[in-house]
Parts: sequence; C-alpha cells; structure tokens
Amino acid sequence: EVLAAHGGVWLDATIVLTAPLRAWAAPAEDGRTLAGFMLDFQALDSRRGVSPLGESWATHFHPNGSSIRRPWDGGHASAMYFESWAFAAAPRCRAIELWRDELRRALHVPGGPAAYCQELLASPQAEHFLHPSLRKLLPYLTIHAAMAHVRQLQPEMLIQVQRA
Repeated sequence: EVLAAHGGVWLDATIVLTAPLRAWAAPAEDGRTLAGFMLDFQALDSRRGVSPLGESWATHFHPNGSSIRRPWDGGHASAMYFESWAFAAAPRCRAIELWRDELRRALHVPGGPAAYCQELLASPQAEHFLHPSLRKLLPYLTIHAAMAHVRQLQPEMLIQVQRA
C-alpha cells in the first residue's frame, strides 16, 4: 500500500546492501518502471534437494546474497520470477498497483491464498506463467504467482529486473 501510494524502496529486513540503492533502483525514477530482481526457480530446482523451504537453500548464494552461477543456469523464461525481497517504484507506479490489487484478491477470495493458487493452476493459461518449479511451492510463494499472473495479463508493464 505505501509503495503504491508514495513510491520508494522495499527491502526485507534480512537484506544487507553491498552497493548503493541507486545501482539497481534507478530505473524506478522514471515514474513508470518497477525495478527489482528475478530468480530462476528452474535453475535452483534442478539441483537435487534444493528448496527455499530446506536447509540447502543458502548454499546457492554468495555471502552478499547474489546467486552462485551454475553451468546449468540457462533457465527457462517462464521460470524467471520477480522477487519480493527488494524492489523500487515511483508513486502510483502501474505495475506495483496491479501487483497490490492481485495480492488483495489472493487474500480475499474464499479460501484465501490456497484457493487463489488453485484457481490460477486451473486456468488454461497457467502453463504459460506458472513453471512447475514454482507450482510445487504454492501457496507458500503466492506473492510470486500473483506477479507472474499480472505480468501474463499485462505484458506491456514496465518492469526492469536484474538477476538475483
């Protein structure tokens, strides 16, 4: 709500900055672009036993939080998901407003996020925006599915991402 109305930067409490915010957040200064990071869930999933819910998750990141590159890190486009731990937007940024609205819908449908995710999975379009590596982590990663759905519905949205 705050970023949609006033703009700014969201950082999870566990983020440690190793460079100035401007290094990645500057695109949001144009007043239309949502800036953030993407993570290749397929690349992470292709490692045996890797799950953001498991102990091995941290072994895929450098101490500064960037992902360790792997030879198999080519990735499938639909497995690239906008991350929710760090992003920047100008006031009234359309992308952040649409994401907020989709998350509201996920929280308020009867049955909550689990029902919302089941609804998305039942959609004939789901195969185009919900990669199997993300599907198995639903509803835990509802926030990622909501953004993926918005991006599928609004491909013209201005979003600039860097690899996590």
